[in-house]
Amino acid sequence: MRRIIMFFAATAVLCACNKDEEITRPTESGDDEQRCIVYEYCPAPGQFINQSFEASSAEEARLYAEQTLNAERQTYLSLGGFGGYIVVGFGRSIVSSGDYDFAVAGNSFSNSSEPGIVYVMQDENANGVPDDIWYELRGSEYDNDEVVASYEVTYMRPESDFQPVEWRDNMGGSGQIERITVHQQPSYYPSWITAESYTLRGKRLPTNAYIDPDRQSDNGDYWVLSHFDWGYADNAGENGDKFRIADAADTEGRAVNLRYIDFIKVQTSVNAQCGPLVGELSTEVCRFRDLTYNK
Repeated sequence: MRRIIMFFAATAVLCACNKDEEITRPTESGDDEQRCIVYEYCPAPGQFINQSFEASSAEEARLYAEQTLNAERQTYLSLGGFGGYIVVGFGRSIVSSGDYDFAVAGNSFSNSSEPGIVYVMQDENANGVPDDIWYELRGSEYDNDEVVASYEVTYMRPESDFQPVEWRDNMGGSGQIERITVHQQPSYYPSWITAESYTLRGKRLPTNAYIDPDRQSDNGDYWVLSHFDWGYADNAGENGDKFRIADAADTEGRAVNLRYIDFIKVQTSVNAQCGPLVGELSTEVCRFRDLTYNK
């Protein structure tokens, strides 16, 4: 099976970092304090993909994502279904304050949360690109027994336009990213991905979507996308858009004492299809903010 690996050269040189030293790259005079750099944008298929743009290359998609997140008028960028992700930075290190260090605004509201796990990385090899170790930020579901630590979904290109996107996972499951009436672009499969299939990997959170048996929508079943308590992007829980570097953990679940970070990754972490109105559960991001800037 062919896989897509998207890797982008950074447009800024970041600091040389490791967990034992504090070496940060300060913001240069005149820099936009909250302008983020997008290093990778690799969404899963979804109802918002190819809707407002149709890129012909991974670089065009990356630039579109960067322009969207830095636009004066705030809007959203969809990561598509399970596994879709974005990697950003600010061209400087974010130093851990012990409190909330950065924020990721989404478009969640009551009963409409589409949680994405947040990861952080230091530029340990000082090459300015996100190719070192990712550390997950703990959230309320971190120790939930229903979490799947190593989950993979492979998405297949539809044979023709206006067809759903088929998928299969590494646990014997399969399904579709279904077509939604209000999103009529020809394909939900990213236009810049030329392979006939691609695989996305990550940690899968428990499904937070369910049908409320006591309510009906205009299209039938009333879907509720409940929030997790805390610690996820596009999630209406406590301090929903704020994150602490101090919550970083390694793959063994041990706390990691990171004095600072250089890259942030957000990834759609629930695999759910929620009826003809809601469609696939897809994490959206609207803005990234460094809460430590000039503190």
